[in-house]
Amino acid sequence: MNCSLWRAAILLAALCGSSWAGSSNSLMDISADGKLLACSNRDNGSVSIVDLSTHQKVREIPVGKHPEGVSFLGSTHNLAVAVHDEDVVLF
Repeated sequence: MNCSLWRAAILLAALCGSSWAGSSNSLMDISADGKLLACSNRDNGSVSIVDLSTHQKVREIPVGKHPEGVSFLGSTHNLAVAVHDEDVVLF
């Protein structure tokens, strides 16, 4: 699995002290409480969830071929994932 994208986000969060995704989300998002990072993995059709306090992957969830984006929904830890090759948005 290519983990370089979420490792870069963890490094950025550590350097900045706090992070947020803002109003534009793409391949990754940070939860509103700053505890979790979600990263879509286009190469293997999954989403990785990373605990930002430990910098460890806690889950990897298969979602389908070529997830394009992922976003936490409001202040929850629920996700929406756009899966390009299947033309679906999963919740």
